[in-house]
Amino acid sequence: MAKFIAGIVISLVVACSTPAFAQTQPFQGLFGAPAGTAPQESLDLTASVFGVNDTNLPRLGRDLTQGDTTPDVLYTDLLSGLWFNKRGERTSFAANGVSRLQYYPQLANGMRWSGTGAVAVNRTMRRGHFGIDQQARYSPYAHFRVIPIPSEDAATLADVSAPDSALAVSGRESYRYNTGLHGGYQMSRRTMLSAAYQYEYLDFVPVGQFDWRTHDADVTLSHSVTPKAALVAGYAYHVRDFEGERLPLRRQDINFGVNYNDTLPFSPQTTLTFMMGSTALSRGTTRGLTETDSTFFRMIGRAELDHQMSRTWHIGAFYHRGVQYIEGISDVFLADSVTANLRGYMGPRVELRATTGYSTGPLRYGSQQRAYDTAASTARVRMAITRGLAAQAEYVYYRYVFSDAVTLPTGTSARGNRQVFRVGLTTWIPLLN
Repeated sequence: MAKFIAGIVISLVVACSTPAFAQTQPFQGLFGAPAGTAPQESLDLTASVFGVNDTNLPRLGRDLTQGDTTPDVLYTDLLSGLWFNKRGERTSFAANGVSRLQYYPQLANGMRWSGTGAVAVNRTMRRGHFGIDQQARYSPYAHFRVIPIPSEDAATLADVSAPDSALAVSGRESYRYNTGLHGGYQMSRRTMLSAAYQYEYLDFVPVGQFDWRTHDADVTLSHSVTPKAALVAGYAYHVRDFEGERLPLRRQDINFGVNYNDTLPFSPQTTLTFMMGSTALSRGTTRGLTETDSTFFRMIGRAELDHQMSRTWHIGAFYHRGVQYIEGISDVFLADSVTANLRGYMGPRVELRATTGYSTGPLRYGSQQRAYDTAASTARVRMAITRGLAAQAEYVYYRYVFSDAVTLPTGTSARGNRQVFRVGLTTWIPLLN
């Protein structure tokens, strides 16, 4: 199976030498809506079908054979979505829904369904903006969001995608609900005040002992000193209430520094962005009848490099240092993550994307030795057959290891090593023109 998929990938790459469209720019109309177009009202249907080979599929409930995993599983993956957008002069509305269905021939109950839906409203005013988002998601399996590759979780609540079975770590069902508010006010030509709030509720089925609720609120004041640099002062307050714990976990982030976004003097094609700050993490403890706080301080930050190698090729690197929560785990991790990515076009109709990442860190309330270690890579090649139809091949690899100091949910292995191959077709159909 792996050799067959590798042959498909090579065929797609070779096919790029044959012109498909009379285009002046490969980015325009390669697949789906041409870049730069934003109609006032649109309704798009997307659909994909893949054949999948999974070398180490996690145990999805009680239907698999003995052991936590089943090697070299072949299954079918169907994905569909509807995307509605309406843009007015000052107000925009979006409603999206994505559904995913897997068929596993070796399971007694061989169907697994997952889905996500979201709505969002954004309003632009003369000197500010405001928005609200709502998302709901069902997944038949659990994920570790710490895996350092682009996950199926969307960057914003209104831009949704269905949970990806290739990143599943166990067969624990869950519902996730997110509500987000965000806004900004232009105080002067150079000064901007912004604020945001997000609530998340994660409900595991059927046992609720790993449920959690989080509240995240932040406010940021930014003052531009040059077109490329701004002085930033920010404060964020986070609360996570984990089922079974007496007291919630609280975190306060204080950012005070420079938000820099500019090309490097010695390389005009390279852009650098960085930000630094600090966080104070506290968890209540009980001593007799008195509740006290144990507080820990840590420097946090992020940095990103993006280099444009040519008109159609980009390479980038991203580093993040912060605090990490993982679904179903009550412990708190101090994470250091680095990710590199490559994206571009191999001729007028073939797109290539590749990402690799590594993340590690200790427990805050425990040993300072590494509590987890994970690495992951993805590669995807997509060839446009027509403007609305493309062939796609994808490879996913990841491994993770948790130390004995970490209490994992029942049914979740402390280590994993997995490869997933996917080949199929994906289509885009505009229902409103």
